[in-house]
Amino acid sequence: MFRVKLKDLTLSNAHQRSTHDGLKLAIGPFNFSITTNFKDVTKNLYRLYGHFDIAPVDQIIDFEIAIKKPNNIRRCFKPQAFFYLDGKSPFLPLPAAQAFPLLEWGMNWCIAQHDQEQLTIHAGVLERDGVAVILPAASGSGKSTLTAILVQQGWRLLSDEMTLVDLENLAITPIARPISLKNHSIELIKSLDESALFSDIVKDTNKGTIAHLKPNDTAVDSINHKVTPTAIIFPKYEYQAQVSMTKIEKGQAFMRTIDQCFNYSLLGEEGFKCMEQLIKTCDCYEFVYSSTADAIAAFDTIAKQADGYAK
Repeated sequence: MFRVKLKDLTLSNAHQRSTHDGLKLAIGPFNFSITTNFKDVTKNLYRLYGHFDIAPVDQIIDFEIAIKKPNNIRRCFKPQAFFYLDGKSPFLPLPAAQAFPLLEWGMNWCIAQHDQEQLTIHAGVLERDGVAVILPAASGSGKSTLTAILVQQGWRLLSDEMTLVDLENLAITPIARPISLKNHSIELIKSLDESALFSDIVKDTNKGTIAHLKPNDTAVDSINHKVTPTAIIFPKYEYQAQVSMTKIEKGQAFMRTIDQCFNYSLLGEEGFKCMEQLIKTCDCYEFVYSSTADAIAAFDTIAKQADGYAK
């Protein structure tokens, strides 16, 4: 079936849609309607989501969201951006310059808070040659940077932020949205791939300097192709550390993965059974690195050996 992609519209048409009825995008299993009066938000959406499909008019919209300026005098002397879901604003506003990162963070929040049909883990997830790895980690661990590095080396991006696991068969649903990078990681990825396309760089956020990396067309084209996980790897960047891939006990992996789940407790017995089966199915490792080359080599080995790699 022929589907219209965002890039099939002109930027002018995308602006028109986003300021009126909303720009409706199909992103994996979710349909978003995005309304905004920030031209930079629409410009960055067009740049990074150009290969995504426009959601068909006969499909239900899962999330009606908006990024808007305030309707008062404050917009003149201290411009701000507000995030809305279904007309309600769940967050404090951010400076107007951070409108696009606010949209990305808000989209993450929508999925994490409202998708209770899958086990949702704060984790990157990648696939190569049939080997799918889940990378659970807290913010600041270097998870997204590692994900971006591996994508440049031919790994298929399913997500840098959220792993969606089917409660029955453990299949992982891709969303393949832009990868959030900060500070020196932005220049690192640019040095690996000069053709990498980023959103506008935003400085002085509470996370430092932020930019979002466009997912490649292969990832978006494969967005409906689910994978079965092979390994769970807990990544950690440590300055000048020796690379190590160390197998860990299943019980430890179980508890560490729970710590990164958004909805484990809400799912009750279903969540427990899913997590139990996930840990039983996957090889579990802790990965420490400082060198990009070492990280690439370690995951090249993972891709060649379905039963994992331990140094």
